[in-house]
Amino acid sequence: MFDRVFTSHLVNWYHNEARKPLIVRGARQVGKTTTIKSFAEKYGMVYLNLERAADRNIFRSVTSAQESIRDIEIATKHKITPGKTVLFIDEIQESQLAMSQLRFYYEEQPDLHVVAAGSLLELKLKESSIEVPVGRIQYGYMSGVTFDEYLRAIGNEQAHDYLAELTMFDTISESIHETMLNTFRDYALIGGMPEIVANYVSNHSYESLHEIYDSILTSFSDDIRKYSKGAKSDHLTYLLNACPKYAGTTVTFNKFDNSDLNSKQVSAAFTTLQLARLTTLVRPSNSIELPVAENLKAKPKLLFFDTGLVNYAAGLVSSYIETSDLSAIHRGAIAEQVAGLSLWQQTEGVQNALNFWTKFKAGASAEIDFLLTHKGRLVPIEVKSGSVGRLRSLHQFIDVSEFRFAVKISSQPLHIEQVKSLQGTSFTLLNIPHYLTYRLLDLIDF
Repeated sequence: MFDRVFTSHLVNWYHNEARKPLIVRGARQVGKTTTIKSFAEKYGMVYLNLERAADRNIFRSVTSAQESIRDIEIATKHKITPGKTVLFIDEIQESQLAMSQLRFYYEEQPDLHVVAAGSLLELKLKESSIEVPVGRIQYGYMSGVTFDEYLRAIGNEQAHDYLAELTMFDTISESIHETMLNTFRDYALIGGMPEIVANYVSNHSYESLHEIYDSILTSFSDDIRKYSKGAKSDHLTYLLNACPKYAGTTVTFNKFDNSDLNSKQVSAAFTTLQLARLTTLVRPSNSIELPVAENLKAKPKLLFFDTGLVNYAAGLVSSYIETSDLSAIHRGAIAEQVAGLSLWQQTEGVQNALNFWTKFKAGASAEIDFLLTHKGRLVPIEVKSGSVGRLRSLHQFIDVSEFRFAVKISSQPLHIEQVKSLQGTSFTLLNIPHYLTYRLLDLIDF
């Protein structure tokens, strides 16, 4: 298995004396269990899977951290050494008692390294009214394979290290730029599911992935139907199948995808899909200053958690053969989906960090693809293939706001320039190629 960026987060957590029990969140099959196991085995791991009744029953009558450690040692026949051993509780959503006892570990045995994870964790917590020991735990967020992880997976450490050191002021050679565009197109095509990436690296065949894509989509449908009570299972299945066609676009709830579902039904289903971390809805805003005010009544932009599944389910694979420009695929929606997914991953856990900007007036409207809140700034982001002069909505935002920095994501090389809006307002425009979107927050961190 290839290295995951999240491993460094786990290492930092392990060595932090102020750590709390860690709950790792993320969609199913993004590699949580594999990554945590690989990390924990280096320090000494005791593993419990609460889908197994025997492991789940360990927590039935425990009233202290010491009793819990004793019972786990006896059940697993493994010694737990606080300060060294990593206790990994997998599928923790299957036990309210286990979740509650995270509090004991924090209060009574703070030197014990405890990490937990679970499938559809947020959904199960909400639907089953499981109480989380607030203030006694911390969260980590794990996504699918990012582009820098993909570079390592295919064995291109040189490209990985080179891109990791770039600043917004650097110049990338034409040769490297073309190579990275082609590599990123492959990554955008197959997506970030670890099983898919591993298979593709081994076989170099897209056709060999079809069965895995089908299996992943089927497993999501089966699991979400099993866990959910807040939305009807047939509504969830319908939306899950339809969402890939609308990834990267704004959506209307009422009669979504020409269905008979009303707004309330679609809203309930989307809430479930978001809890399962399969989708997110990026909300529009007309804010030109902080804090951002979201418009919950206007149409949101839909992002799906994996672009490879979008391509496969929506039948877009042939489009990648016909063009090298992501902005030309599915009327530009794929480029917005890919960029939006990366921004979603980078802002995970930060409230209202990602929106898109809209401005409406009689006879005209303006829209910027994304509006990022970052370190006291609003950063407008356009995903385009066109020239600076056609970024009319971005120019309008610059003219009416106090912010003078903007980003364009495209197939063009990395470069930064001083430009003027259509009304003559000077601002800085950073042009980022698609393959550097995963570093956007780092690049603009000034």
